[in-house]
Amino acid sequence: MKKKITILLALAFVVIAFSAFTILHSAGIKWYTGSPWDGGSCGDCHGGGATVPGVAITANPAFGSGNTYMPGTTYTITATVSGSYSKYGFNFEILNSQSTTTAADAGTFGSALTANCIKYTTAGLPTTMSHNAASNGIFSFQWTAPASGSCFLYCAGLGANNDGTSGGDFPKLVNMTLVQSPVGITSYAKSAINLTLFPNPASERINLSYFLAERGEVVIELFSLRGEFITDLVKEVQDAGMQAIELRLPEGITKGMYFLKLRYRGEELAVKLLTH
Repeated sequence: MKKKITILLALAFVVIAFSAFTILHSAGIKWYTGSPWDGGSCGDCHGGGATVPGVAITANPAFGSGNTYMPGTTYTITATVSGSYSKYGFNFEILNSQSTTTAADAGTFGSALTANCIKYTTAGLPTTMSHNAASNGIFSFQWTAPASGSCFLYCAGLGANNDGTSGGDFPKLVNMTLVQSPVGITSYAKSAINLTLFPNPASERINLSYFLAERGEVVIELFSLRGEFITDLVKEVQDAGMQAIELRLPEGITKGMYFLKLRYRGEELAVKLLTH
């Protein structure tokens, strides 16, 4: 009798342990992005799927040419995992080095912006953004860039057949390196002036809108990605209130990434401009 009870208890433990394992994976786990620090990815458990899912990383505002970031800027990052699978998951980290032992967060992760996304934090260890349920594959969250240094981004996307097991699934790993923008502009469109630019990308003309609290001189200049001055676009005194102006880009401007800098009453703001 005692032996039978012992066997039943052992089986119950196995069932509970297996259930916990399944729930843990369906809700995402920490440190499985494929980074050198993690040393593993979702492919350690999941495999056997017929196709490789697609993984795309986008940011708003967009990262600059050559994967550059603006120091202190808060980005909305979206990881999109797609393909022929019924459900998707992901693991995501941005680290300050490629060390297998000392890597830490580069910048600061903010809030999850989609209900299927969760932030896992452990004091002194890298933060992981992950799925909290198998979902449609679009995961968004906020990230604030550091003041300087390279940022190493790692993402493991997972396509799952959603049958309750780890078989029949397939992962894909992507990574990129973000570097600080070389432009020496001290303020980046963070002001009550609320500078906006459209269309972007642009070819010949652009439209700018911004708010002036008081009448004053406004200077709008065009710079290269390296911070080299190209030309003045506006230099005049404007009245207080909302401004909306159309500007023609210089003739012969080459395709690429530029910066528009607005100066007003001692304040400087900049927005990125892509020409095509």
